[in-house]
Amino acid sequence: MKSYTLPPILNRVLLIQLGDLGDVVLTTPTLRAIKSAHPECALSILVRKPFGDLLRPDPYLDNIFQVEKFRGTLFQRLGKQYELIREIREACFSLTIDLRTGDRGALLSYLSNAPLRIGRASSERKFWHRGAFNLTVPEPPAGPKHTHPGADQSLRLLRVFGIDVENSTPKLHPDPASHHFVSQTLQRMGINPVDGFISINPCSRWKYKEWNPSRWKPIIEWIWQHYNLPTVLVGTVDEQAICTSISEASATHCISMAGMTSLSDLVTLLSLSRLHLGVDSAAPHMAAALGTPSITIHGPTNWHLWRIENETQGIITPGKFCVPCNNMGCGDSGFSQCLDELTAEEVLIRIDRFLEKISFFHARQL
Repeated sequence: MKSYTLPPILNRVLLIQLGDLGDVVLTTPTLRAIKSAHPECALSILVRKPFGDLLRPDPYLDNIFQVEKFRGTLFQRLGKQYELIREIREACFSLTIDLRTGDRGALLSYLSNAPLRIGRASSERKFWHRGAFNLTVPEPPAGPKHTHPGADQSLRLLRVFGIDVENSTPKLHPDPASHHFVSQTLQRMGINPVDGFISINPCSRWKYKEWNPSRWKPIIEWIWQHYNLPTVLVGTVDEQAICTSISEASATHCISMAGMTSLSDLVTLLSLSRLHLGVDSAAPHMAAALGTPSITIHGPTNWHLWRIENETQGIITPGKFCVPCNNMGCGDSGFSQCLDELTAEEVLIRIDRFLEKISFFHARQL
């Protein structure tokens, strides 16, 4: 693997991570790696709004920039981002690192006016994309076996500059300011966070990753019967209807907070949860980064590329079919037969085995 050299002193560094929410969570080890290698630098990150709220308590970050989503052509959208571009230029960054290969990140890197701009080499991008950077790095190989696979997507770009981190586990930090709101809201809805609860995200941004919503009811009831723990459903405003239907079908031991929490509040909620269950989405990444035991249901997507499986992080995949196929559902139809035929009984067996290894649940079992 070819190695590169950075200036010995980095004054101001801007990381550009314009991926989804889960990608932002998985970038946190990269923040630690840069700050550990160059503690003198002021480290900033550029993410999509409102994902920056997730990182505000991070001790390795000095500043956060957020790019909003506007309609129109790429250049029209950039025109609406004039104020953001001005703020980035006034920050006088000495180095920008674009962690992805998108056009917007490349243009914002170029417009930052940083003297050194690093990006990923991509033969699929237009010529001007390469011209946005002083240095483009060919896709480096994966890191050592112990490296968290999701975090490695960003870390491998830094590794060619001699920057790495010993512990690549993603880590989030709850905002103390949101603790009161979350606790009060839970108590108002009949749940005492001190007594414990579990959380579930039944929805994903992509429908082909979702499990049949009706099958969450026996899971919720089984948790209540065996551990006397209520369930809190989490999700976005767009997912309120599904979460409400699941909650209403599960009597008084399940509530829905979908659409009721900011990202900071969701981090706090997941940090208080005793267990998180969910489908392939950002919430399981967040729970894992908070040290909350979690189990994620995966269908077509290859979880080996993004998650780990150990004593506190479990993975459930259908035992049949062509899993993982890495398609957007069967034949890219948006519908995944493997998840549709995954039964609640199969999932419960896996959950039961997993919880035997968690001391809290072992002691609490009724």
